[in-house]
Amino acid sequence: MPITYKNQKDDIYHIHEGKTKTGKPKWFLSTKQDGKMMDYIPEGYEIHESPDGRVSLIRTFISLFTDDEIHIIKHFFDKGTNKRSYKVDVKKEGIVVFRSNQSIDECRKIIQDFRPFFIRESKLEENIKKFLTYSPWLRFVKRKNDSRIMLEKWDLSGFEARWTLIEIADNLTGVAKRYSN
Repeated sequence: MPITYKNQKDDIYHIHEGKTKTGKPKWFLSTKQDGKMMDYIPEGYEIHESPDGRVSLIRTFISLFTDDEIHIIKHFFDKGTNKRSYKVDVKKEGIVVFRSNQSIDECRKIIQDFRPFFIRESKLEENIKKFLTYSPWLRFVKRKNDSRIMLEKWDLSGFEARWTLIEIADNLTGVAKRYSN
């Protein structure tokens, strides 16, 4: 049975196997059901979904953050607010918090004015969240052999977009709580 993955926008992806120009195997995810579909995830890889719902196959990695630290950040940011929705993406050296580009309240107001009769009130927020787009906002960074957490903010001012250091902290819970409000 081929492996399938359903993303946050309800698109169903399948793992496919192909060949590189040199004849080596390559793997990719696609919504198409043609070609050679795989019934297992290749060893050393995992399925990764970006905050915008793009799905890819990436090499597995061990994060410098512990499971408890990842849980703390997700606890404060995964719930979101009525104004914004947040997504947390774990990388090897850092954890990136993405913030929705649209206000959930503003989307709700617009849709309620023009809401098709077939969208129930109970499904309204679920449908809104499917169409939100996200941009990087904060990044928690850790270095090997250093217990301190560096907090960086995505900076769009100036000539180029870049991460700017805003705080170095010893208490992850305090920093996550402060910036999630």
